[in-house]
Amino acid sequence: MHKRMTSVQSVKLTELGSTSVLEIGDSKMITPTSRAIAVQRERAIFLMNEFNFRNFPIFSIPLIQPAVEEHMEMTTFQEQTYIQVDEIEIFSTTASSIIHLGSSERLHADSRIKHIRHFLREKPE
Repeated sequence: MHKRMTSVQSVKLTELGSTSVLEIGDSKMITPTSRAIAVQRERAIFLMNEFNFRNFPIFSIPLIQPAVEEHMEMTTFQEQTYIQVDEIEIFSTTASSIIHLGSSERLHADSRIKHIRHFLREKPE
């Protein structure tokens, strides 16, 4: 990995989501991961220990990495030894996102969310 100096004059970030990363500079590996169960109910009824990640296959199924079918060769030349950023303004990030100014060898982000909605049914007449 080619190392460079990263200089940022100003960063304005309103909200950095859960397990998100703001990285200024070089990194070997960034792997933000997020797991969430979101429950929406028409009537507010909450039970202790009602949901468990183990009860939902979405959280345990291995992710399938896409196969790279083509051969690619790339040569890069960094004319400058630094990255200069005057200003960056980001309103919001979400789960497992990466904002990165610099060089990195490996990035892997994973966000899995199970949405559950419970609505009341009308009684049949």
